[in-house]
Amino acid sequence: MRAPVAVALVLGSLLGPLACAATTTQEPRARLLRVKVRAIDNRGKPIAGALIEAWQSGGGGGPWWTVRRLAVNGGKAVRTAEDGWATLSLSLEPNPPAYRGPRVGVCLTAQANDYLVTRSGRFDAMLSDRFDVVLTLRRLVTVEGRVVDQQGRPVAGATVFHTGNATPRTDVKTDAAGQFRIEGLPEGKSPLFVSHAGYHFHGQLVDLSSGLQELKLLAADQTPAPLHTLPPLHTHDEELEMGRQVIRPLWQAAMKSAEDGGKEWCCERHAKLEPWVAYDYVSTHLSKASKNRFVSWKAPLLYAIDPEETLAVVESLDEAEYMKAFALLGIVRETPGLSQKQKLDLLDRATQHLRATTDPHERVFRLSSVALTLFNLGKVEEARKIVDIVAPAAMQLSPKTSAAACAAAGQAVSLFDLPAGVRLVRSVRGEGGENNAGYCVPVLFHIAYRIAKEQPDEAERIAAEAIAFATRSYPKFFQMQYRCLPTDDDRASQMTCQEVRLIPLCYDLASVDAGRAERLAATIQNPHLRAYAVGIVAKALVATDKARARKLILRAYDILAEADRRTDRRWPRDLCEFSAPIVAAGLLPVAEAIDPRLVGECLWRAVSYRLPRSADDCLVTLQPERNDAALAALVARYDRKLARALLPAVVKTVISAADRTDYSQYSYYRTTALAMIDVNEALNELHARAAAPGADADRCLGDAHILLEMLPVPGPRRWDAYAMNHCGLWNPDNHYQGGGSYFW
Repeated sequence: MRAPVAVALVLGSLLGPLACAATTTQEPRARLLRVKVRAIDNRGKPIAGALIEAWQSGGGGGPWWTVRRLAVNGGKAVRTAEDGWATLSLSLEPNPPAYRGPRVGVCLTAQANDYLVTRSGRFDAMLSDRFDVVLTLRRLVTVEGRVVDQQGRPVAGATVFHTGNATPRTDVKTDAAGQFRIEGLPEGKSPLFVSHAGYHFHGQLVDLSSGLQELKLLAADQTPAPLHTLPPLHTHDEELEMGRQVIRPLWQAAMKSAEDGGKEWCCERHAKLEPWVAYDYVSTHLSKASKNRFVSWKAPLLYAIDPEETLAVVESLDEAEYMKAFALLGIVRETPGLSQKQKLDLLDRATQHLRATTDPHERVFRLSSVALTLFNLGKVEEARKIVDIVAPAAMQLSPKTSAAACAAAGQAVSLFDLPAGVRLVRSVRGEGGENNAGYCVPVLFHIAYRIAKEQPDEAERIAAEAIAFATRSYPKFFQMQYRCLPTDDDRASQMTCQEVRLIPLCYDLASVDAGRAERLAATIQNPHLRAYAVGIVAKALVATDKARARKLILRAYDILAEADRRTDRRWPRDLCEFSAPIVAAGLLPVAEAIDPRLVGECLWRAVSYRLPRSADDCLVTLQPERNDAALAALVARYDRKLARALLPAVVKTVISAADRTDYSQYSYYRTTALAMIDVNEALNELHARAAAPGADADRCLGDAHILLEMLPVPGPRRWDAYAMNHCGLWNPDNHYQGGGSYFW
């Protein structure tokens, strides 16, 4: 499936708020909270005089990602007492009755002289009116050391620096004896970096308790040691069994307390690990509607274990014909290793069901997907026959009420009549078209991807048209949703969501015209995204022009370094909007494919781009901690020790009224990253959280969701899947089987 993560990004940015439950129609009142906070150091000793501040995300009807500092205790500054405790009373601004976004959240920060800023993570303010939070602060210390070459000779004039701490970047120069003294590193193990024109970029994890540090550089004319993807710590079967032992009890516990709708949700999650166990429960204990939905969505998982039984179950569904076709199409797209004959048989079954479908929207929508799949399988005439049915039927639909079907039909028609197909997709952009950007924009890009190698000029024109439409429609859509105009940052974020679609186009163009692909990548405004596009062009050239690929991958890291030094443009720094450290780490497999000797230097460059932790720049998505977790996950492919050092610590919140322990927002990301280092450790941590006093079984199963997504993916493909699904890094090696359409 040619559906880069940008599709998910734009649907999330444009359509996501619509999917959230509406609040009640009663006039909202301000919510009063009482929060007890304790600041301690790494040794558990209280920190007196730490400044505690509170931040609110959402509220007042604004976008959920907006954050404001809250006035606490009547506007007074709150500092911890000698025992490290402080009490905050604060009032939260509610959302209006018609607001359809997420609920109000609260984040706490603690800062003290000579300590690294610490955040609590976002917790749901609607769960209680009393919370207890303990924040652990790491002391900032001064480091002294010496920079030398491989023979132990001092290197003068080298720049020693650190990042990702209390300041954006702190650096010093070595003296004639190669000595340096640098302040502001957090105690424990921290990364330290050295750059010098005559040497390779150097990074080192230093233990600040060991006294003087020695950093040894490798001359630019010397060859670094190669670095390869690490072998797994456990076999795939061992990981699956460990997962079943820990997650099955979480599922069973959640099922005891959940309502029927919640049970269906729990079974859908658990199906990733034990699909037939989950199916047996749904089919035995839940409604026919629940069974129909489960099979429609989870048929690929069932089919991978028992194909014949799965087909029998699908055919027996008491459901609309198009949903049976939906399940069959899902099997074709998501089941690896299917033969051509198996795919064609499944498509034939799906077509028969769709011919019997009475809903014209669904018939056009799904038949279009069948046509595209047949075309990609080389069955051109069979695809043409279906398009001949779809095209006139689509013309009878209203683009306003059947936007998805018209857009899908346009993609199918474009296989044989490009202008007619594009016109049909354009029809979706009529009255109210800003609401349909999530349909027509990705389809236009999929058309561009398909024709890129044969008609590059037309492919670029269609892509530009799609971006222009999304850009024009965005302000009106934003205003309808939030009753205000988007800020410059909002516009920059939306532009990134559109430009990310250019990455697959750059990749396709590179195989026929590398220069054109490079020029297209250079047009991308977001420098982080531009760097990733250049790296993807390098990936496309690995097999045919490794020398050029090498130059391009190094250029990508240079673009990131230049962007990291700029202060005139603050590009969105959210994890899924291409932060510099995540992009750099995501390109490491490309560097490995070009030359494993590039990986070590590129890895340390990625770590050197870590985001700062500033107390007055507290964002609800906790970018520094969230990025550190994702960076650790990607770095673990090559260096597990460094990955562990990058992991953010878990912060626990006691919800007093419920007498239970909740975990910070970024503990979810920490668990994800830990699973990329060692699945067993992640499962043990998840088990410990589930065993905490008053643990919420449903929440614990929700936290296990990411493990359920990852465990079925074996070997290095797990890192590729993580990079694409959780970091927004499109990867041509990580598609659904059979590809071709955004819709299925």
